[in-house]
Amino acid sequence: EDAPVVLSNPRLFRPFEAILKLMPLPQYGTIDPTPFVAVFFPAFFGLMMGDIGYGLLLALLALVMHWRSKPGTLWRSVSEIAGACALFAVIAGFLYGELFGDLGRHWLGLRAVLFNREEAMVPFLILAVALGAVHVLLGLILGVFATVRRHPRQALGRGVSALMIAAIIVGLLAVVEVLPHGLFTPAVITVLVAFPVLILAEGIVAPIELLSSLGNILSYARIMALGVASVMLAVVANRMVGAMGS
Repeated sequence: EDAPVVLSNPRLFRPFEAILKLMPLPQYGTIDPTPFVAVFFPAFFGLMMGDIGYGLLLALLALVMHWRSKPGTLWRSVSEIAGACALFAVIAGFLYGELFGDLGRHWLGLRAVLFNREEAMVPFLILAVALGAVHVLLGLILGVFATVRRHPRQALGRGVSALMIAAIIVGLLAVVEVLPHGLFTPAVITVLVAFPVLILAEGIVAPIELLSSLGNILSYARIMALGVASVMLAVVANRMVGAMGS
């Protein structure tokens, strides 16, 4: 159980090991989450910054840091992480139609491909919570694979939790008619059948942990909140400068 751990990842993911080293390393024989962090961390950052201009500025800063740092150092890893975040910020900027806030729209006629963050609060919120659902469900599924050998009962509980959360999401989408309404009844039956199995696997605390997981999914609304704050700060900055006559 106390075997020493060394993280070993492909070159593309290796810089993100610096983030993992801020927390206790995964135990020997379990899953190294570095590849997943390498995907979700810059993606979430990009959704929050979401601006072509500011993304390019971040990319320039990352290039300077990369040029001035030595291979294998923390600063080199930070520069490469910043480069990945800048890439996702530029991509999200195209989707939002943003270049230094609303300047791209006024100067270049830039239009949103996905939605305009200044106005489309509800679609942005749905996107953020949907990503939260994917993230949390992925974590539960990985938890099943990580514990199935040593703690099969715990793995069963996590698998059932993932199944119940997926069924709840399907049921809610059926209610609002995003999915066919006929899926509502099977989703409810799945939750009712899985609930006693969950209690048998993890005990009386299982419902509390299930509610906690659902709360974690809703907490991804902060991506929307920070994203809207990001664009509004850029718009306010532009208007403050415009008030000076430029």
